[in-house]
Amino acid sequence: MNLSQDDGLCSSITNIVNLEDGRILLSGFAGLNLFSADSVNPDLTPPPLVLTRMTINDEPVGPPRPLNGSGSLHLSHTQDVFEFEFAAIDVDPRGPAEYRYQLEGYERDWVKPTDRRYVRYTNVPPGNYVFKVRAASAWDRWPDQEITIAIAIAPPWWRTLWAYGGYGLCFIACLFGAYRLRLQQIQLKQAAEMEHFQAEHLADVDRLKSRFFANISHEFRTPLTLILGPIQKWRNRAHEEAEEKDLGMAERNAHRLLRLINQLLDLSKLEAGAMKLRASRMNIIPIVKGIAYSFESSAGIRGVALNVHVEHKEIAVYCDRDMVEKILSNLLSNAFKFTPAGGAVKVEVSELTLHPPLLIKVGEFVEISVADTGVGIPPEQLDKVFDRFYQVDTSQTREHEGSGLGLALVKELVELHHGTIQVQSEVGQGTTFTVRLPLGRSHLREGEIVEVPESVEPTMQGEGALVDKAGGGAKEGAEPEQARGEKPIVLVVEDNADVRTYIKDYLVPAYQVAEARDGADGIEKALETIPDLIISDVMMPKKDGYEVCRTLKLDERTSHIPIILLTAKAASENKIEGLEIGADDYLIKPFEPKELVARVKNLINLRRKLRDRFKASVPLKPGEIAVTSMDDVFLNKVMTAVEQHIEDERFHIDELSALVGMSRKQLHRKLTALTNQAPGEFIRYIRLHRAMDLLQKGAGTVSEVAYRVGFSDPSYFSKCFRQQFGNAPTDVRNSSGLAENSGKTTQIPS
Repeated sequence: MNLSQDDGLCSSITNIVNLEDGRILLSGFAGLNLFSADSVNPDLTPPPLVLTRMTINDEPVGPPRPLNGSGSLHLSHTQDVFEFEFAAIDVDPRGPAEYRYQLEGYERDWVKPTDRRYVRYTNVPPGNYVFKVRAASAWDRWPDQEITIAIAIAPPWWRTLWAYGGYGLCFIACLFGAYRLRLQQIQLKQAAEMEHFQAEHLADVDRLKSRFFANISHEFRTPLTLILGPIQKWRNRAHEEAEEKDLGMAERNAHRLLRLINQLLDLSKLEAGAMKLRASRMNIIPIVKGIAYSFESSAGIRGVALNVHVEHKEIAVYCDRDMVEKILSNLLSNAFKFTPAGGAVKVEVSELTLHPPLLIKVGEFVEISVADTGVGIPPEQLDKVFDRFYQVDTSQTREHEGSGLGLALVKELVELHHGTIQVQSEVGQGTTFTVRLPLGRSHLREGEIVEVPESVEPTMQGEGALVDKAGGGAKEGAEPEQARGEKPIVLVVEDNADVRTYIKDYLVPAYQVAEARDGADGIEKALETIPDLIISDVMMPKKDGYEVCRTLKLDERTSHIPIILLTAKAASENKIEGLEIGADDYLIKPFEPKELVARVKNLINLRRKLRDRFKASVPLKPGEIAVTSMDDVFLNKVMTAVEQHIEDERFHIDELSALVGMSRKQLHRKLTALTNQAPGEFIRYIRLHRAMDLLQKGAGTVSEVAYRVGFSDPSYFSKCFRQQFGNAPTDVRNSSGLAENSGKTTQIPS
């Protein structure tokens, strides 16, 4: 306990004595104090703590709260500003009070105000809080006093539980609506499938009509021939793209109709026994590979891998080439139709020997299998796939089907060859058709054999063929330039080895053919060899044909090389894309090999004519000689380098190569391609035309002019000058009217 003068003690206490009876004696300057400690009973009654004022949004509300009281406030979300004022009443002046307060849930710690007895809160978010205020004696004369008020600030209506419940109901309603919509879509789809299913049963009726169609098919051929003839003639004369497009569409559909009619005729002939086998001995491998690779572009477009595997380079078979092509084309067409993107089609050719009990006697066969990873055929329908007009009873396959004649015709043609065809399939895994044709000729009747062997030349039957006359060379129209006894170099960039070989076979008699297996390899070999022309496929790994063309056309070393792009993308925007990046020609698969050879010849001849123009014409203006701006830049760079060193008689090819940033070989190939002149001849060409200019202007004697243009021997200069212009330099210098001289003079750019 603490006592002071206010409690009656004397001032300036100097001595304290504890007496034997337990009393305490205090002495000081103002006197003595004698008392017993047990007799001192201070007043420990605490003063009342009250709220003297309370405001909400600066408006006074409610009476003050009593000491140790508690209460509650319920406010709306707009009543977020409130103030409390508090005080301890009748406090003994000898014992001052200290205050502390806290808004629990809003403040983490107690706040001790200084020289104030109020607190103000603003922008308090909705929630539940407890306001606490405490009063304590500074000298611990009485216990702490506290008032608590529970404050609840209601949230806005859109954040209430009712609002969240409404949100949940809206979400559930949306889900239910989506479910109902999906259910309706499924019901509509099922109804459509049911109608489709009913339509499939109409195929039975189509079978009854097949004989009628076969009978009138003969009558269709003549009108179709008369239709196709004028269409082809008008298409050749069409000048506008719209006309050509319409005529092309008409021609394609006319050919499609003709194929259907031919199938009907073939079936009717087979049924009537009028179609005869005309078999001759031939190597079946080129036929199979030719037809298979004719689908390569179509496979690329569909995103389906095509694999061809043969065990032998040659298997001699007695067969009718036209019939075998129809068999393979129909099987491959079906395989690609029912194989989704990412799948694969595999063609295998092998020899096998079958023993009993598979056969009555031992026999050797060639086996051709066409396997796909498509949708497959249900087991209960495998025995019907070769029926006429039969269509597999699934919606997945129905969307791809045509007339239903193809497999029926295949089976008839295989049996006409005394062979067999089998089908194995698993739904979702794929289908494999296996054709077996007997080897030798003992199984054939005498009238089925053609004594004079027919040429083994597969025709273009596919949907994106790069096959026409396999194995043939560039026999017609291939008259490439024979510069300096060297054949022009053609680089073939193609990822398929068989296709590269196929193109090479047509070009190799007249050209040196280099090969590249993909786009990146093609760019590398183009920079290495600087070919005269490049043939590039568009769809390739690593770098496609567009990137190859773009890269080479932007490189100064290869910008002059003509590039032909090969692609199955027949859309006009794809062709425009190829031409815009600098391709010189664009061939759409399938194409005639003769057409490819002709285009190669024309582009190389065009370059030759440009070189001849450069050599014959005196102007040294690259814009009139080259084809692309990159070539302009290159020729300007070369001529500038020669002009800057024109007086240096030691300036030669190595220095020129270093100045233009090319190897000696690259410079030779590039200059020869653009000007038909080797670098040394080009340097002399520039020197002589500068000399002609100087002589016409009377800039000095013949010897002086010879030295000024880099000739150390005036007699050698005169010899070269006469070879170039047909006149002696003295005649040019001495003649009058030099400006009107025979048109052989030039203006050399400064």
